[in-house]
Parts: sequence; structure tokens; C-alpha cells
Amino acid sequence: MGRTKQVPASGRTTARDPFVEKIAATIRRHDLLPRGKTVGVAVSGGPDSVALLAALAELAPRWGCRLAVLHVNHALRGRESGADQRFVRRLAARYGLRFRVGNLGRLRAYRKILKMGGATEEFLRTTRYAMFDLLAGETGASVVALGHHRDDLAETVLMHLLRGSGPAGLGGFRATSQLGHVTFVRPLYDCTRAEILEFCKRRGLSWREDRTNRDPRWLRNRIRHEILPMLEKEFNPRLRELLADNARWFRQDEDYFEARAREALGPWPRGKRAPESVALKALRALDLPVLARLFRIWVMAATGQSSPPPARQIEDLVELVRRGDSRRHVRCRAGVTFYVERSKVICWRPPIPGQPFFRPEKGEETAAAKDQPPLLRLAGERELLREGKCKIPAAPTRQSAEPSRVIELKLRRWNRRRQPKLFEQTWMHAFCGTKAADLTQYFDADQIEGALILRNRRSGDRFHPLGAPGSRKLKEFLIDFKAPARLRDRLLLLCDGRKVLWVVGLRTAHAPRLTDKTKNILSVRINFAKPTPRKK
Repeated sequence: MGRTKQVPASGRTTARDPFVEKIAATIRRHDLLPRGKTVGVAVSGGPDSVALLAALAELAPRWGCRLAVLHVNHALRGRESGADQRFVRRLAARYGLRFRVGNLGRLRAYRKILKMGGATEEFLRTTRYAMFDLLAGETGASVVALGHHRDDLAETVLMHLLRGSGPAGLGGFRATSQLGHVTFVRPLYDCTRAEILEFCKRRGLSWREDRTNRDPRWLRNRIRHEILPMLEKEFNPRLRELLADNARWFRQDEDYFEARAREALGPWPRGKRAPESVALKALRALDLPVLARLFRIWVMAATGQSSPPPARQIEDLVELVRRGDSRRHVRCRAGVTFYVERSKVICWRPPIPGQPFFRPEKGEETAAAKDQPPLLRLAGERELLREGKCKIPAAPTRQSAEPSRVIELKLRRWNRRRQPKLFEQTWMHAFCGTKAADLTQYFDADQIEGALILRNRRSGDRFHPLGAPGSRKLKEFLIDFKAPARLRDRLLLLCDGRKVLWVVGLRTAHAPRLTDKTKNILSVRINFAKPTPRKK
């Protein structure tokens, strides 16, 4: 937001403003405000949040609510971001409300990610909601009101459509949603952008203009300023209204199928993130739409992710139920793996092992983990190239008529002296953007002895996990990790001539870790290539 925009008042404020009463009706219909509690109001300084604050300041006494103004400073635009923060602070003071700000620019890891070009729309959204969760805790608010409105809903539906979302995505956002410890509510849910601007004009409200709202880098901006106006002009002038209305029907359908899926999934004990198993027979009895929703709920609960798994992953899980093949596995984010065992579908989530065998990390989630698990039985050990790409097929089996699965590895090296800029970027990414379960890991190349080898485990293997005081038997490490015995022989190990460097998908070793003295970085990325059909 670059400049403050002031519009003159064109009339005297009345006690029953139609815009405010429309918001009151939305609050009653969706039960958005908890009576007698503290409500955080997310205020960026734009017209939507300014209008929201003005309306809630008038409505809060009806519900006996106390308001607190919450502001997140993304530190993306230097002085302009600071001016936005000061504007919102003065606005809160004008209403006599508490003010809390979360300045993301003070977080070192956040600044590094911005420097590396990692400020995607999803990243900024995730950090913003996480900060609102934190600020709400500081003010004692269990509910945070957002300024999303009906035009935002239409844009979200179109954006999800372009990204290939299913019915859940086409339902857009709801009037209320739960993320973390906070319930986020949208009192402007039934209001349009035109109604908001008209209310600001009528009340003489000022706001901050954000120049990044027209930056074509962001998909939402292109939809708002280019795609939707073109579609409205060429095809249907009521397109926004139709998209928002259709979203309501999609949500109603989703609510029905999701209720049936939750009923089939059943309740799970308090304190557990997700069910550990469901009977295969019960899953096969479900209709396909219900089964697909069940897996979406199950995967999101098991991984702790707020966004649904990709459609391909859901298809693989449905296929797992259809075939009931105990040799098939589906790996999801955070290392969560689904497989069939004893007439049940098992959800295995790798726990965080206890001390002293590894250094705990915050968050097990990873965007690098693909649909398939890093589990493969190899035909002996395979020596790898020093740098470049290579493919390694699975050991042939007579029992399966499936195409042979293939591991694809990519190895790259960076030298501190010859490639100082790339070396520094890679080093920072390894520290800020890499989790233990990622399928891309980074090593100090000078700590690797002999040739690199990819193989399965052997009797007598020892492993020194990152941060542990010493090495121990690999078998003991896997037992502490609660890795199912039937999966252990399929785990991939990256080794050198003397030691295990990486238990793929679980942990890297301590010795080849990156330090300030590292001069050569080796990155190893593992993916599953497309299977090659068997010759008849």
C-alpha cells in the first residue's frame, strides 16, 4: 500500500446503515461472532479491512464482543509497509481498540526466503495466517475476522478452476474456517467490492492503496484485472455473481459427501492426529465420491496440512483400496505412508524420535515429497556418478505383472570459490528450506569417502543421525522411528565407502552435514521416474 486515499463523507451516519445490517445478517446466519468474547480484526489498511473494522465497531456491542486490531507487516515494500503499519495503529487508536502487530521482516528465516525468491502467494498466505494465530493468542481472541468478500470468492473459484482443483476447490472459501488454534470468520461474505467502496465513501473513511495489488506476478491480480473483466465483457457481465452462487452449490454438495466420509472414517481418540487404520472391507463398500473425500480428510489430518492432497494422490489411494495389494504403498507429505496389511489400510506417520538420537526439527511437512514413497527393493548396490543424472530400476520380481519402477537421481555440486553466489544461495536453502523428510538433501562433499552407493540395508549397518552424540545400529534407529518391519528392507540408503549418509525420507547423517567451513556442497535429489512397461 503506497498512499492514503481519503473520500469525503456524503451524508450523516445513521444508526441502521444498510451495509452494516447486511453484515449483521451474515453474522447471525453463520454464527460468526462468539458472544461476550474477544474478536481479533485483521486490518491491512485497505478499503475492505477498514470497512470491516468500522462495521464491527458498530456491531460488537450487540454481541457483547471486545475487539482487537491485528496487523501483519510482510516487509515487502520497505517504507510503504511501515506506513501501512502506522496507519492501522492510528486507526485502532481512533476506535479505542488494542493493537497488535506481527512484523515478519524481523524473522531471519523469513528474510532469507524472501532473498532467495521464495515469496510465493501460498508462502505469504501461510505465514500471514500463522502470524494471525500468534497475535490472536496474545490478545486472547479465539476468532479472527477477515475482510474477504463476495468478489474475492468469485476470484478464488476461478483461480482454483485454472489450477485444476476438484469440487472442494470450486466451492471457494467458507464464511468460517478453522486453522491452527483460531477460527477465521468472514463477515463481509455476502458483500461485494462495490458495496464496500460505497460504504467507505458514505462514511468518509480513508484507506491505504497497495501498489502490489496490480502486480501481474500474482495470479489473483491477473484474474482480478485481466481475466475476469475480459470474460465479463465478452461472455457474461454477471460472471462474478454466477461464480459466487455456484460456489455455494459446490460447498453444499461437498458438505454432504464430507459428512458421509467422516461418518465412515469414524471418530478417533482425542490427542491423535488421525486414525491409524480402517478396515479394507468398509472402504470397499463406499461409493467412489465418498471414498475420495474420506482419503482427502484422512491425508490432511495425518499430515497436518490445511491444503488438500493432489488429485493423483487420491487416485493412487483409491487404487490401493481397489487392489488390496500389500506390496503397494502411497507416500504423502510429511513422510506419511498408506499401505494394506491384514485386511486393513494402515496410515503410518513417522514420529519424531526422542533424544538423544537426533536433533528435533520444527515441522515434518515437506513440499518435496512426491506421490510415490522412497521405498524400493534394489538388485544389489549401485555406484553413482560423481555428478549428473542416472536411473536405477527396481529388482525384478516374478510375482508382480506391474511395470518395473525406476529411481531417478540427480547429483549436483557447488564450489565456494568458483561459484560464490550459487554456493551461498544453495547453502541458505539447505538451512532454511530443507526438512528431514525431503527427497532432496545437501551434503559436505569433502566429508564423503570413496564412491557414492545407493542400496538397501544390510545386516550390521550402523547410522549416526544428524545431531546425535554417536552412531548406533540402523535397526535400532528404525525401531525408534517406528518404521514398520515390512517396510525396512525397501528403504533406500545413500552410502559412501565407510558409512550411511542418508536414510532416504527419514534422516541424514551427522558427519557430512553443512557447516560454516564447508567448501563443496553435494546435492542429491531422488524421484520416481515413469515406470517402464515389462516386455511380454
